Amino acid sequence: MRSLDARRAEAISESLAAATTMMLEGPAPETQEYKAGIGTLYDALKAASNEDAVSDYSDPIRTDKGVAVSPFRAGVCLLDFERTAVFSRGAVQATREQVARSANGSANILYAGSGPFGSLVLPLTKRFSPDEIKILALDINPISTENLLRLIRLLDIEDYFVGVATKNACTFDPQSFVPDVVISETMCRALISEPYCSIAKHMVQFLGEDGLLLPEEVKVSLSALVVNEGPNDRKTSKRISLGDVVVFNREYLANRENEDEMFFNVTFEIPPELYESDYVWFSLDTEVKVFGDNILKHSSSDITLPIRLGMVEKVDRKFKFVSVKYKPGCDWNDVEMHVF
Repeated sequence: MRSLDARRAEAISESLAAATTMMLEGPAPETQEYKAGIGTLYDALKAASNEDAVSDYSDPIRTDKGVAVSPFRAGVCLLDFERTAVFSRGAVQATREQVARSANGSANILYAGSGPFGSLVLPLTKRFSPDEIKILALDINPISTENLLRLIRLLDIEDYFVGVATKNACTFDPQSFVPDVVISETMCRALISEPYCSIAKHMVQFLGEDGLLLPEEVKVSLSALVVNEGPNDRKTSKRISLGDVVVFNREYLANRENEDEMFFNVTFEIPPELYESDYVWFSLDTEVKVFGDNILKHSSSDITLPIRLGMVEKVDRKFKFVSVKYKPGCDWNDVEMHVF
């Protein structure tokens, strides 16, 4: 009779293969077939994990750059179905491009914020050989890294990994490991709360000449939401985009020498049609371009849900502008909005 670990490894391997095919080839993430497939993978990973990695009693780790969510919360991100599909497709396509571009047919992958499951790199082991990719995984939480090491050994995929390090990705130096792709989904909507921006700013310096940072771009914009039935009405009759708060990408980072310059402070003109509205909510919207045409649209994932900042009743014509300012990684209560 086979051991429990052998049965668990087989369950993960089979469900990972099926889920990887679904993420890359379909069906669509909103279908029950897809959700069931990802759910089966999550259940298999959970069953093989250490209890403290999958129980909702571990705390997040708070840093001055943002909050690193608990291992449980990081693992549950796998069940954010659209997010998992879009990030996984982007990671596979970016890796394939880098492998093809490389003179020796291989690519180095640095995964910052692996969580307990390594959710975005496990599918790579079903599409590439150990000769084609080498992975360095980081997480600030030892519960996550210990669990990921357990899964790697269980699945007998050690040959893919050069290391799993319990390190702060905002300060970690990969030394001689030069990443061709840096992947991190350590983010919340509108780039608040979590430390993605600080991680990206730090890690981009270690990329090779043609290295890729995933996501390629995160766009945060301000919208005015016109509602009809009163201040508590959540149904929007009209959405008016006022413009971009930030387009966070390699170009944005290249234009900022130090992290202190990463402060979002933007002012928009109030469009005339808002003066005719009884109630107006101002909202931060998010769109994430992972790689190529793999894009998380507004409201398609937990990390692209809107943040309603404040409501104005009968916008007075004396008000000409609305401003938004905040530092990435801050608490949402620290986002400032002013109408003046």
